[in-house]
Amino acid sequence: MECLFDVLLGLIALASIMLGVQWLWQYWGASFDVVSTMERIESSQGWDPSGDATDSGSARVAEPRYSDPPLEAAPGYAGVIGHMYIPRFGSGWDRLIQQGTGDDILNNLGVAHYENSVMPGALGMTGYAGHRQSASLWLLDTVRVGDAVVIRTKDYWYVYRITGTKIVTADDWSVLDPVEGERTLVLTTCDPKYPTSEPSNRLVAFAEFDYWARASEGTVRELTGADSTPRTVGATISRVSDTVRRVNHDAPVTPSLAVLLLGSWLVLDAGCWLLDRRASIRRLRRDGWWNPMLLLWRLQAGFLPVRLVLYLLMWSGVVFTCFAWLCPWLAEHVSWLAAPHPVMG
Repeated sequence: MECLFDVLLGLIALASIMLGVQWLWQYWGASFDVVSTMERIESSQGWDPSGDATDSGSARVAEPRYSDPPLEAAPGYAGVIGHMYIPRFGSGWDRLIQQGTGDDILNNLGVAHYENSVMPGALGMTGYAGHRQSASLWLLDTVRVGDAVVIRTKDYWYVYRITGTKIVTADDWSVLDPVEGERTLVLTTCDPKYPTSEPSNRLVAFAEFDYWARASEGTVRELTGADSTPRTVGATISRVSDTVRRVNHDAPVTPSLAVLLLGSWLVLDAGCWLLDRRASIRRLRRDGWWNPMLLLWRLQAGFLPVRLVLYLLMWSGVVFTCFAWLCPWLAEHVSWLAAPHPVMG
């Protein structure tokens, strides 16, 4: 009976950890693969921006133009419109914009364009939606009046300025109404950040058009300044995620880290087993080995400090393995484990 209780207790602990990993992935872990996801979508659609000044670190600053912007045609559903940059979120915040606001678009970790709104720069309202995750519009509550929202299409830059924010109910679509004779932009995401049930509100940010520029002439000045990300826990997490993504630019981050961490753990633990085989075998054979959590701990070999490091390395690998394969599968097949803040509509 005691054996059965230990097994049950260990399984409950393991399940609790896995649910915690799923929650961590929902809010943060999914954002690691933003860059590789964007590049996969761009490659599949043959999206290739003109000019050589697509980098925010470019020394060339494009000339601001305050005349009527060029008119651009909207792509079909799921087509790439361009990229959105919000300097307030950090110098590395760069998200792909796709046409449409279906879950298949929103779950691509970027920004979705409301199909019934105008294209960037056009007369009227251009609207965008995103999940309340670090991969998308997690930091929308930090924007301030005057902050820039920059959109880059294949050939042009469009710069808008934040005029205010508002929290509305999920069924209040009046926030997407155009203002006659003006060029405006609207960003929407769910609110609050940490709901206990299906979010019933939306956080909305409003902006008005400032100027446009030719992409072939350089980068807009708003993307050449210092990082203005606020010093908060959420912003720090977002900054770390952006740094990891830039370092691992050419491959999905989570599978790469999973293989690296678990591979390192296997090699190091095997080496410690060879050096400390007798003591490791004695620990493994002690009573209680049927408890899965206890068994995972006893798999670590070496002296106590070494075992602690190996245990941390093993669990780090497990977490990123879940991020790469298990968490997306659960999100797809178990509704209450999906992204916690699906955009309303």
